[in-house]
Amino acid sequence: GGGIPLDDVLETAGISVLHDYQCPPLPSLLQCEQLTLSQVDITVWCSIQLKELDFLPTAVQKNLLFFTQSSTLTLKGAQLHLPKKVLKPRRGTVNDAMVALGSEYAASLLLNANELINRSSLNLPLAPLEFLADQSVS
Repeated sequence: GGGIPLDDVLETAGISVLHDYQCPPLPSLLQCEQLTLSQVDITVWCSIQLKELDFLPTAVQKNLLFFTQSSTLTLKGAQLHLPKKVLKPRRGTVNDAMVALGSEYAASLLLNANELINRSSLNLPLAPLEFLADQSVS
């Protein structure tokens, strides 16, 4: 039939199922009951090779290349203002925590977009971003 051969059954008889068992590694978890992040004001000066931004979608990379007309993206003294945040209690992976933190600051980064573009090597009109920033404050 389709069962286990008798020799295999006799060979393993009397051996504990836990013999040579190893527990799988547990995922690292982050549990935070309270997290308060102070207001942060940052001045950014940097030059990034566009080829190093390979984690961005291809369309974004091509747009950056088009708008910079260069192989580098440069920020010259851009002021970033991130407000104080009090985060809710959370339990999960470190990656989940970083995604949640990014989500918390997404609107703030949009409000800083004018400053970033104004002080960058991008040649973009600011009117659409000013409209979006006004809408997110309302």
